[in-house]
Amino acid sequence: MMNKLILLSTLGSLPFAMQAADYTNFIIINLDDVGYGDFSFNGAYGYTTPNIDQMAAEGVRFTHFLAGQPISGASRAGL
Repeated sequence: MMNKLILLSTLGSLPFAMQAADYTNFIIINLDDVGYGDFSFNGAYGYTTPNIDQMAAEGVRFTHFLAGQPISGASRAGL
């Protein structure tokens, strides 16, 4: 019975795995109390953010945007 369940779940997810290669991945980082210059790729002093820098170098950065609300909880809900 367990083998049939594993087989059915694997075969059921196969179309989604084949279809996923056609889509672009988006990573949205919604942070509270972070300014434009708080990452080292934008000129932060005193510390480095190498992983964020790598993501910024390899991807596309959208630098002009509007938030849904000025407070974090409502802004996350607006997103």
